This record gives sequence, C-alpha cells and structure tokens, in this order.
Amino acid sequence: VLLALCRFGQGLGLGGEWGGAVLLAIENAPPGRGPRFHTNEERARAAIEKFRRVEQQFPNSRVAPLARLDEASTLYQLGRYDEAKQLYRGLVGADVAGLEGRVLEGLGFTLESTNDLDGAMSQYRALENAQGGAYRDAAQYYQARLLARRNEVSRAKDMLHTLIERLGH
Repeated sequence: VLLALCRFGQGLGLGGEWGGAVLLAIENAPPGRGPRFHTNEERARAAIEKFRRVEQQFPNSRVAPLARLDEASTLYQLGRYDEAKQLYRGLVGADVAGLEGRVLEGLGFTLESTNDLDGAMSQYRALENAQGGAYRDAAQYYQARLLARRNEVSRAKDMLHTLIERLGH
C-alpha cells in the first residue's frame, strides 16, 4: 500500500499518472505475468519504449499526446533534458486531455534543470493560469524558488509570504 501511495505521488509530481499506474501493475504482477526491473533506469527505459510504441501504433489518437507527455516526464527523470524539452515544447497547445498544466510544469522543470531560468520563469507564469488557475499556488512557489536562485531573496520572500497567507485561510 505504501508503494502504491508513493507511486501515486510520483505520478502527480510529473504527470506520469497513466504511465505510473501501468508500470505499477506490471511490476507487481504475479511471477511469470510481467517484467521485473532491477533498477529504476531499466524500468524507465522500458517505459520509454512502450510510450513510443503507443505513439507509433496510434499516432492520431487522443492517447498519443498522453504517451508523449509520459515519455517526456520519463526522459526528464533520466536527466535527458534536451529530449524532454523537445517533447514538452511539442505538446504546448496540444490536446492532452486536461493535463495542460503538467506540460507547462514539466517544461518549466526541464528548462530550470538546464539553467534556462528565464525560460522556466516564463513557463511557471503561464502555469498560473493553466486549467482555470488550478496550478496557481504551485506556479507561484516555483517562481519564488527561481527568484531565490537569482538572489532576488526579498521578492521571493514576499511571494512566499503571500502564498502562505492565502493557503492558510
């Protein structure tokens, strides 16, 4: 149960809900009913292959962009930021079944990981309004974190205090 809860949290963190659920089911299948992976990297590489297979078999379906989103998330987790960035950028504005915020968040994380702080800040600002403002608080936290990285500590503190006050009420 704890593993399932951790996997669910991981999925929420980077948009891997569908892919994470599939992998969880495969990893915990009875002996002989599914692959077992020795490392997270091995599991991630297998997941990328599966996501690409879905994209190839169903290129014009609604599931293809979701497979690309999970592939981008997995590439990010593997530290393959340039590949992840390319996929995330291709998904901006695409029909991702209500996961537009995950695209912007993933692209922001990827840009931040490559030290493109201006690009990441731009994505986090866009994230504030994604999906009717559903990501507003997270987006403002990410922005405050970037401000702190830029040594704009006063602005970061102000943003965090405003966020804490709003969340506390």
